[in-house]
Amino acid sequence: MKLILLIALASIIALADCFAADQSICNPGTEISYFPNGAVRSCLLRDFYPIDGITCNHLERITFHGNGKLQSCVSSDEVLVGNVPCARYGWISFYPSGRLERCTLRVVTEIEGKQCNEQEEVSFLENGKLLSCSSPPGTMPF
Repeated sequence: MKLILLIALASIIALADCFAADQSICNPGTEISYFPNGAVRSCLLRDFYPIDGITCNHLERITFHGNGKLQSCVSSDEVLVGNVPCARYGWISFYPSGRLERCTLRVVTEIEGKQCNEQEEVSFLENGKLLSCSSPPGTMPF
């Protein structure tokens, strides 16, 4: 029974490593940093790279969390994360859990009753609550 559990655990770990990025996504000749298991921690992308519902822009830096999930990149497309409209060519970052940490807003957006300005960064706590954003000109700061 213990042997079966050990084999199952090893299989799960091996499967998790399959989802980690390798250096083939990186622009040759540029600096690449790695996690101890050999997965890419960060690099400049060679091509557009789709991950976790985001397409990261080519020739921009991408970073990963130790669990293989996207930490940050420049989004090549407009993307809606939950109800947050993030801008094309804006930085976007996530917590290890996959929840949105921050992004550049595409349009003026009301979040938790507060007006947040377009083309400005909006930040969230890991529980999804608004941490900060800039108010549009002519509105009262919160």
